[in-house]
Amino acid sequence: SPAAVSGCVVLFSALTFVPLKYIYPSKMQRWGAVTAAGGTLWMIAMAVIAVQPPGAARERAAAITLVYPAYYVAVSAWLGRWWPLARRA
Repeated sequence: SPAAVSGCVVLFSALTFVPLKYIYPSKMQRWGAVTAAGGTLWMIAMAVIAVQPPGAARERAAAITLVYPAYYVAVSAWLGRWWPLARRA
């Protein structure tokens, strides 16, 4: 519904001001190549979703597209120390 979409846009717009550290692939020395390769595979899978008609290939590509965002968030949380316990150590 338009109200739900508007709510999501407002929520994600507000989240851009949350002071969390996210990874930046070109500035990463250790994980940069893995992150860039994952982003490239994610982009290819998104292109497959856009081009393919509904079917098995499109469903596999949709499942693959969920892996990279999970990796990105997990590595960002780990390296950015998003949780309070890691900040104390």
